[in-house]
Amino acid sequence: MIEPRALDRHEFSTSVSIGIVIGETNYESPEHILRDADSAMYKAKGAGKGCYFVFNKNLYQLALDHFSLEAELRRALKNNEFILNFQPIVDLKTDQLYGFEALVRWQHPVRGLLYPGTFMPLAEESESVELIDFWVLKKACQTITDWQTRGLIQGPLRVSINFSARHFSKLSFFGRIDELITRYGVAGKYLTFEVTEHGLMKGAESVTQTLEQIRDRDIHISIDDFGTGYSSLSYLHRYPINILKIDRCFVRDLHQQPQNAAIVRAIIALANSLKVNTMAEGVETATERDHLAALGSHFAQGHLFASPMQEEAATNLLSRAKIVDL
Repeated sequence: MIEPRALDRHEFSTSVSIGIVIGETNYESPEHILRDADSAMYKAKGAGKGCYFVFNKNLYQLALDHFSLEAELRRALKNNEFILNFQPIVDLKTDQLYGFEALVRWQHPVRGLLYPGTFMPLAEESESVELIDFWVLKKACQTITDWQTRGLIQGPLRVSINFSARHFSKLSFFGRIDELITRYGVAGKYLTFEVTEHGLMKGAESVTQTLEQIRDRDIHISIDDFGTGYSSLSYLHRYPINILKIDRCFVRDLHQQPQNAAIVRAIIALANSLKVNTMAEGVETATERDHLAALGSHFAQGHLFASPMQEEAATNLLSRAKIVDL
């Protein structure tokens, strides 16, 4: 299949992903065989082009677990099992509060408190991610409105919300955003949307138009996990972004890993050339903070400053914090 084929004076080539099931006598119907071959085929597609994967019982159990978890996600949204935490973002030059990142948690009735890494990858594969993202936006808007009512927001504090790039192709995307910010009276200047680098590279041409419409609402745009994906610089300079977020894998042991320091320095230099800010996540030690400040990073977040906290604790922090004026 890899070999090019001639068609109407043009050459075409394709690739094949193959899912394989070894015949067994315990299958009850042909549909079950096709189901498992389909699961193996998608596993092969996930491994890259031109691959095959042989179905095994572990894959079957994984599929069952995913199906169960997806059903539980829908129930969790209906039963209001999600909670929102806020992690402070600090200006490295002034040590003042710049804003918060809104982080979703799942208070599972059986498994206890679950973090995004446990359920968001699966949610990303289904419609659940859109429901969760807009739930987070709604709760964040409610919180911002409460802070405004209490007179706690005197400056341009921003709350960062993670958004999947899956939304960008939906016609209802901006209508839902406008409905929420209008309902709660939240100006765009109080919001930042974080989108992963990998997500932005899907349909890069159309993404530019979407980001411009977000910017037109005065909402900031942050590229999350920067440096871990495969950005095309030809597109990156066109994007109306405000922040490059340096992934925690480059921040960890920054002073002991010369290659990490080199990558961070390069990201900061790129951000400066694009006239955007940088934010480092996962800052755990004062040494890491000092190195980031020396390299010129603008903002940072991590357990050194504060762990993600519930709304009441974030409100208390805000009541006694100085907000950086940008």
